[in-house]
Amino acid sequence: MKKGETLRLLRTNSSKTTFKENILNFRVRLVARGYQLNLIDKHLSEINFTERKSALKQNKKDTKDVLPFVTQYEPAVNVM
Repeated sequence: MKKGETLRLLRTNSSKTTFKENILNFRVRLVARGYQLNLIDKHLSEINFTERKSALKQNKKDTKDVLPFVTQYEPAVNVM
């Protein structure tokens, strides 16, 4: 189970009510898949609806200079 799945629920639910409903549904599905309850509750408790604004912020990544790799096309040689 990854924390990212829970963060996705946080970003996609704009109301606290729907967020809580989806977290509970997610918890039920994780239990059905065989995850341990203490592990599920630990990860789900780390994510709060109050953190939604920071989760919605886009992190700017440093752009890297890309050197294109160009090759010359050589068709296959037919051998008879």
